Amino acid sequence: MKNPKTVAVISYLTWVGWIAAFVMRDENDDFETHHINQSLIINIASIAGSAISMIPGLPMQGTIRGIAWCAVTVFWFIGIIRAFKGSSEPLPFIGDLHLI
Repeated sequence: MKNPKTVAVISYLTWVGWIAAFVMRDENDDFETHHINQSLIINIASIAGSAISMIPGLPMQGTIRGIAWCAVTVFWFIGIIRAFKGSSEPLPFIGDLHLI
């Protein structure tokens, strides 16, 4: 039997980890679903930040990329620590978004 904390932590380890956690998850386990959802939002935010920073002629491209990278990294660390501790507390700013 798998440990829900393991699935939650794996979900934060790149897109490959997210897909593995999504496939392994117990759909009735709110803890696993919560962390898989949070990880998906972090991954989408990372892609959005990278895409916005590549718009030609956009002022402050480096600043936008830096802020996006810092925010994603902080959210990633917070999420992985909370998953490891068994906490279902939502992430700041993006924690109330639910895609799954």
